[in-house]
Amino acid sequence: MAKRTAPSPADPAELRARALAEPARRRVWEAVRDAARPVGIADLARMFGVHPNTIRLHLARLVEAGLVAEEIETDRHPGRPGYRYRPAGTDPVSEAAAYRRLAGLLAQAVRAGVGARDAGRAAGAADASHLAGADPVAAMAATLATQGFAPEVDTLNGDRVDIVLHACPFAEAAATDPATICQLHLGLAEGTAQAIGGLHVDGLRIADPHRAGCRVQLRRAPQALRRN
Repeated sequence: MAKRTAPSPADPAELRARALAEPARRRVWEAVRDAARPVGIADLARMFGVHPNTIRLHLARLVEAGLVAEEIETDRHPGRPGYRYRPAGTDPVSEAAAYRRLAGLLAQAVRAGVGARDAGRAAGAADASHLAGADPVAAMAATLATQGFAPEVDTLNGDRVDIVLHACPFAEAAATDPATICQLHLGLAEGTAQAIGGLHVDGLRIADPHRAGCRVQLRRAPQALRRN
């Protein structure tokens, strides 16, 4: 009798694609992805007008695929623990677009003979030029969200603000060459902050790209008065 072998694990991108193939589940994921803070099952059930168990089933599949992370509510009353959900991954279409952009930025760096950080700084400034004068932290978070980083603003003491990145669209590349990819990302943040104004990037605290959790460390700065 031929020996049976266990099936190989599915590719992570394939798992994400399968989870998002169901239109209703994709809408749930988009609601979690676009929320300003982690959301609960009851919030999503009200949003879509469905039973909470329907939302639970969708969220379970999204957690399994690595698109959403589940965390226990810390402010819930005693009793059965509640959960909130935040984005934790990038859909394959957005991930492919992110890698195309990454390849373009690295090619520009080679052509210009500059480092990854300088190339990222120039690209970030150009991309965010239309955001000058906007609320700096909100504009930075919105920019990072469109790039697939699933950001969450964490206000610290005084003028210091961290933006926690719950997903990395460049995870595979960053795991292989963090010195290049993370410096490019730091430059993008610096260029974006420069274009917006009123914000200084103090640094990028790097975490395991597959688990995410990197922090863009920011400090509010006085904005120059604009003349009419």
